[in-house]
Amino acid sequence: LVYITVAKELPVPDFVLRQIETKLASANLAIKFGQVSFDPTGQILFKDFSLRLRQFEEPLITSRLVYVRANLWAHLAGRPLPDEIHLINATLQLPAMLAPSGTTEPLVRDLTLKLRRAAQLWHIDLGVGRIGQLTVTAQGTLTPPAIAPGGTPPTPEEMALRLLQLSRQLVPQIHQFDSFD
Repeated sequence: LVYITVAKELPVPDFVLRQIETKLASANLAIKFGQVSFDPTGQILFKDFSLRLRQFEEPLITSRLVYVRANLWAHLAGRPLPDEIHLINATLQLPAMLAPSGTTEPLVRDLTLKLRRAAQLWHIDLGVGRIGQLTVTAQGTLTPPAIAPGGTPPTPEEMALRLLQLSRQLVPQIHQFDSFD
């Protein structure tokens, strides 16, 4: 208790990490990280984080630091969505297998992103990154696509595959952003 009071962080229990990995594996996703810790308020810090689809060796997202704030009790009760995600120094990239050059292509570099969930919406409180030489900022609300009656929402894997399809179309155009100062 003295250590917790002084350090204000704890090692993440193995059962929590295994549960996260299992949930991601069921969505055909895998994470890798260098170090992880959490504080008693429910905030988890991942250092040297990467997220990938299992069929690709290269990650879709890499980040120096990822903060995730979630209600631990809601997570244990089967509601695994975090309340807040904060990426610092992240890169969104297209795997080499899908890139026209045959090498991993960065889509957005030097990304700092703060997402906050409220009900079914994700709010972008802060979004700053670079596409080619162009610095881009974003702020607003992400509204999920409407679901047909009796339909099911897209899985994380389906959303990642849609992102990859869009990325394949975007990569050849990124070099046009280099002409902006």
